[in-house]
Amino acid sequence: MKLSLRWIFDHLTADWQNYEVDDIVRLFNTKTAEIEHFFKISLHLDYYAAAHVSAVGDTLVTVDIPEWGMASVGISKRSDAVVGRWYIVKKIDKNVEWATAVDWGSIKDGFLPAVMIEKHDEQGEWKKWIEAEDYILELDNKSITNRPDMWGHRGVAREIGCLLDIPLIQKEKFLADIPVKTAKTYYKATKDIPVTVETDTLQSCDRIAILPIADVAYTPSHLNMMLRLLRVDTRSINCIVDTTNYVMHDWGYPMHAFDADKISSKTIKATMATEGDVLDLLDGSSITLSDKDCVISDGKKPLSLAGIMGGVSSCVSDTTQSLFIEAAHFDSGMIRLSAARHKLRTEAGVRFEKTLPLDVNVEAILRFAKIIQKAGIKKTFDSSVISVGKSAEEKTITIEQAVIEKRLGTVLPKDFVKKHLSKLEFIVKETGSAGSKKYTITIPVFRSTKDVTRPEDIIEEVGRLYGWDKIKPELPLFPTQVHGQPAVVHLSLIKHHLAFACGMREVENYVFYDNHFLQKIGYSPVNCALLKNPLSQDRTMLVDSLIPHLLSNVEINHANNDQLRFFEWARVWHIEKDVHNVVKEKASLSGIFYHKKSIDFYACKQELSSLFVLLAMDVEWVAAVEQPWWAHKYKCADLIFDGKKIGSAGMVTSRYMEKIGGAAFVFELDGKSLVAYDPKHPQYRSLPKYQGSTFDVTVVVPNAVTVAALKKKVYESEEQIESVDLVGTFVKNDWVDKKSITLRCLVRDHSKTLSKEDIDKYYTAVVTILNCFGTVN
Repeated sequence: MKLSLRWIFDHLTADWQNYEVDDIVRLFNTKTAEIEHFFKISLHLDYYAAAHVSAVGDTLVTVDIPEWGMASVGISKRSDAVVGRWYIVKKIDKNVEWATAVDWGSIKDGFLPAVMIEKHDEQGEWKKWIEAEDYILELDNKSITNRPDMWGHRGVAREIGCLLDIPLIQKEKFLADIPVKTAKTYYKATKDIPVTVETDTLQSCDRIAILPIADVAYTPSHLNMMLRLLRVDTRSINCIVDTTNYVMHDWGYPMHAFDADKISSKTIKATMATEGDVLDLLDGSSITLSDKDCVISDGKKPLSLAGIMGGVSSCVSDTTQSLFIEAAHFDSGMIRLSAARHKLRTEAGVRFEKTLPLDVNVEAILRFAKIIQKAGIKKTFDSSVISVGKSAEEKTITIEQAVIEKRLGTVLPKDFVKKHLSKLEFIVKETGSAGSKKYTITIPVFRSTKDVTRPEDIIEEVGRLYGWDKIKPELPLFPTQVHGQPAVVHLSLIKHHLAFACGMREVENYVFYDNHFLQKIGYSPVNCALLKNPLSQDRTMLVDSLIPHLLSNVEINHANNDQLRFFEWARVWHIEKDVHNVVKEKASLSGIFYHKKSIDFYACKQELSSLFVLLAMDVEWVAAVEQPWWAHKYKCADLIFDGKKIGSAGMVTSRYMEKIGGAAFVFELDGKSLVAYDPKHPQYRSLPKYQGSTFDVTVVVPNAVTVAALKKKVYESEEQIESVDLVGTFVKNDWVDKKSITLRCLVRDHSKTLSKEDIDKYYTAVVTILNCFGTVN
């Protein structure tokens, strides 16, 4: 985007010639956005003169050039030449030609339009006040995507004024004093204000303003306005159209001028287009509208593609005598999609895509009125500005000075925050003392759309104004400590162990029970959560156990497999009736070992215990206090860790297995207990100096006696016993309520090598204590 330095300084109380452009660009690039490069423009006025058209022929246009003392000079014909109007010409050697836009600093070619030359300027006096010299700054559009306020010269002037400590001229000096009448969505025309204004699409156009202007006449382009527009690569047409473009570049807000006499309904309405409508645009193209396009219409047919380009049917021409000046606020997403749909990229559309502020459209109209007042086109206005739609809400942010300084890592000068934010038109109120100063900051409407919305944005604003280069870079210090394995690593270890060490396959099932399968095996859940609006009659309950799904997996796959092993990590839900029937969710790990004929409880126990060894969890297997719904009466255990039950394991009762066939061992574990446990780091122990010895002891005990109870007693018999491991179990078919358990004991004396007598002594001590439970073989 191109900017004129002279134009920028129109909004500042200083002369642009008193400042070095290099310094301005360096400061701006360091603290605001990126000016890619800049260059100086000097217009050599001696080569140009104002020419008055006296006749228009078939091939030549005859002009008089009072400044050069030339009369009836013939120049090649141009289509827009009109007798009585003034144009700028140039002298090349002895020939006179029409001056072009490129001659005056634009990259877009074409003749300069008719210009406004007063009687006293005919002899060249206009050269004394025209802006022959200027600097053009090329601002990188990408660096101001989040700054809709900087898509105009005033917004850039505000920034430069803050950086150079130059006061910004109050906006009231640039705006006409015209009353504004407001309405929510509809304003009906009156005798004094002959226009109906409406918006029926608040999502796409939530605010629209209109100023009716009667009794205007065609006015050629103003020289300086034309010159400024050309230098920012905008075509000059006539004073009315130029003023709308000038306001867009000056105030950063697009607007449009309609010929009021071409709108018979005297209605301006923002609405969504009718699918298939055709609109002829100002660039000569025609587009077929979509019902997703927002248009400005006369209540029946579209007049312009909202926020992007006007239509031919209501455009301003040389014969225009009355105007409707429109400025509206459009949804940025809608504008972006419409522009892409119709392949139209315009200066107006680009600005609306940046989420322009809501209330500035009225200011744009008042700025337009001020300019045409100054140009003498219209000295007074009989009508008010009509504004329909919602207004912007005031936004404030509260933040403490200490928070700003802590985040920036520096101590700020006294009153720095209030002084510099006030230069950018933030309203800053201070409370508290120096040590606990707090700011309540009202965000200006032109910064509140998406730029400054939270305290961090204020910190960033203060930081850039202070200067990032003044803040000493320092790496933050974070206290560190050794942490155990995170839950995700634990879960990965668990799944890998079950899959590769235990030979199990992971399955993923639905979160809902299969009612048909539950009915088949004869299980009726009692604490599960019921769905109010189930999608299927077979899926009405959230699972409170993963075991039914695992049994279903076995049923589906057991026809071609003698044995199956599955596990699942998932969430289950159950109702806690003691807590107002609240539904509780928790992670669960469940598994099943299945065989078509029979399965050994203790072999499965050993497989599952290997998982606890991996996790360094000393889990105790004790007889189940409360039998799970699936459990065999005598072959089920509660799994206790650190005095707390973390799950259950055991054989599935034949009641549920008879429908499937075969035998199954299952386990249900609390997932959180597994992944949240952080074992202590193992301590290094030196190898023992003296060799240990082992011996096996077999004892026949009642079924109610657990291995854990036997091991506990063995450890208590002699302190030299280092470890007690289960070797195996045995049960005869004719045994009633008894089983055989074989334990392997490791004994070691750290002060000497054990003799045969020592080993016999320890063996006798173990046998004696085990005789309390049963018969030692």
